[in-house]
Amino acid sequence: MVKVRGIVLSGIKYKESSKILTLYTRELGKVKVMAQGALKARSNSLASSEVFAHSEYDLKKGKSFYYINGVYLIDSYHNLRNEMDTLFFAFYILELMDKTIHEEEKNPILFDLLDKALGSLKSGIDPLLIGVGFQLKFVSFMGYRPILDTCLSCGSKSSLSWRFSESKGGVFCEDCSTSLGSVITQIQRMAMKDILLNPFEKLSGLKLRKEDLWRIYNIMLNHISYNFDIKELKSQLMIKNGLTSDNHIT
Repeated sequence: MVKVRGIVLSGIKYKESSKILTLYTRELGKVKVMAQGALKARSNSLASSEVFAHSEYDLKKGKSFYYINGVYLIDSYHNLRNEMDTLFFAFYILELMDKTIHEEEKNPILFDLLDKALGSLKSGIDPLLIGVGFQLKFVSFMGYRPILDTCLSCGSKSSLSWRFSESKGGVFCEDCSTSLGSVITQIQRMAMKDILLNPFEKLSGLKLRKEDLWRIYNIMLNHISYNFDIKELKSQLMIKNGLTSDNHIT
């Protein structure tokens, strides 16, 4: 028996009343969990088997899954469903972790990052800003921190325009850049640095323009896609197709 704190990344129905959950836990990393009887109306694990739910679980190891022996709900994060843009970016954060992290690779820092991101979305901070913040912090913790301080070729710290190279993982100044990579402005480069270095709860104080945030979001989509070899995520399509009023997704 092992006691863990976990957040539900996804879940699928199993037989009539059970679910197979994918949890990201602080103690074990990503694990598959059988929630027997979770869909029954009076089940103690009903709320803790919903996507986003953060709970404390007593898990028993089986041949193919862990099994829930006891559970205590810490936060359902239910209000993430109240606004469409918040919901879409919350799904994006969960799916990004689910698609890129291998099972049972313990990383408490990533668990805390996920919990803080969901908490910041719950508190009402701009979902796009939190989504971009999660992208930058997540890739950094996974070993792909973008080089933003200086040009990768000449070391320059000043340029009117830059290109971010997904394959090289950093920026090139206008004198060294080629046609490869994504064009970004000096303001966007500095914004990326500020977002990366500031905790989620302080991001709203940066006063960044939506168009700059969308540009950074698109750049990080390419960076993540290249380094983790993942195709377009379902949640990315939700953001692209559902937030048509002010997005700039390419």
